[in-house]
Amino acid sequence: KRYCMQGKPHLYVDDLKSKVGICLVVGGSGFLGSHLVQALIQNNCSVRIISHISVDHLDPRVQVMVGDICDPDFVLEACKGVDTVFHLASVIATSRLMPKSAKEQIYSVNIRGTENVIRACQESEVNRLIYTSTNNVVFDREIVQGDETLSYAEQIIDLYTETKIEAEKKIVAANSESLLTCAIRPGGIYGPGDNCMLKRFVEALKKGTLRFTLGCAHTLGDCVYIDNLVYAHLLAARQLKKEASAVAGQVYFISDGVPANYFEFLKPLILGLGYPYPKRSIPYPLAYFLGFISELLYWLFHTSEPQLTRMSAKKVCVTNYFSIEKAKHELGYEPLVSQSEGVQQSLEYCKVLLEKTNVVKRPHIGWWISILGGMTTLGIVAFNESAHHFFSTYILSGIPMAYFQMIFYTAVLIHIVEAIYSLRLTRLHHLKDVSIGWFFQTLLLGFASLRLLLKEIKNA
Repeated sequence: KRYCMQGKPHLYVDDLKSKVGICLVVGGSGFLGSHLVQALIQNNCSVRIISHISVDHLDPRVQVMVGDICDPDFVLEACKGVDTVFHLASVIATSRLMPKSAKEQIYSVNIRGTENVIRACQESEVNRLIYTSTNNVVFDREIVQGDETLSYAEQIIDLYTETKIEAEKKIVAANSESLLTCAIRPGGIYGPGDNCMLKRFVEALKKGTLRFTLGCAHTLGDCVYIDNLVYAHLLAARQLKKEASAVAGQVYFISDGVPANYFEFLKPLILGLGYPYPKRSIPYPLAYFLGFISELLYWLFHTSEPQLTRMSAKKVCVTNYFSIEKAKHELGYEPLVSQSEGVQQSLEYCKVLLEKTNVVKRPHIGWWISILGGMTTLGIVAFNESAHHFFSTYILSGIPMAYFQMIFYTAVLIHIVEAIYSLRLTRLHHLKDVSIGWFFQTLLLGFASLRLLLKEIKNA
């Protein structure tokens, strides 16, 4: 049920408190976790959370335990006296090529962390364990109206899917008479507070990089509004009962029940934020190749985590949507919020996010080509005798190599000064979160980048 109290929508499940007892939310400070915690509090449940960072924005009735789920002793301590555990914590990274440290973190949290949660539940005599998985675990081909009988994916191109498959298998295998388990498989999660899909979308809009769609317009996939997903978790916990529970040891696909093209789904948000909808599309093979290049650069040079990867390109460009009939029949699940309503509520959040988002704006690609190409050419002519001989013979004669070297050193010095100036400007005007980005871009492009920063500060 969904009702309103003091103008705010609440989620309510009959007799939830008596069914689930004391609840522990692993990953309770995240997007899904904070919404689930709020729903549990609204249902008068006693709530404890595990968070890897200190939090002060949660309800004061929530007991917060700060620590690492990779620490088995900490997780065991957190599970003591608990009746129901919601395990939401995971590291999302849709790449396979990445630095070793990033790989280790994903395996540690997603697999070993899950093992710690299962072991702690068993030793602490927890009654129920609900795991948040993903519909990626079966996605390695086109899927139309897929159901829970599908086998796990075999052609895996990202570590997130690989680790979620392994973790979900462990959760299902842990089901027993003393510990009842089940797994929820959502599609793309969105809604107010989303710091993943919607945050990246808003950043791309503000950077001006969302100029193309990917793949074909008829490609469909699943999304789920945050309230709908929280509701599914509450229902799963309520149905995990000792008396011959049909839910125990099962998995469930959860979505809004309306498959949609990813960019058509975003279209009301793009237009609602005052941006033009992209008219051109990048075909899937090219998007997949660009994703591979982004992953390769991330792996080789430890660049920032890429937004476009092979998996994200595949997810957007290859149809993959799933039936929620099993969840309807066994959990009693029905989407409480329609997708159109969810998108409208997300628009208001995106407007706020757009105002708060600081990005490093990119000069036109012509500037990148001309400045980087010009500096490279100047450096070759200045320090390579053969290149200087060719240049002085066929283009400009009589100019000594030392003259080109002086020009090169002067240009580099100017770029350094402009980069330091940009760093100072960003910190003076409260743009510290993007100061390093502006510094390196200005170091490469000089005034072409600096003028954009000055314009950004003026408009602010």
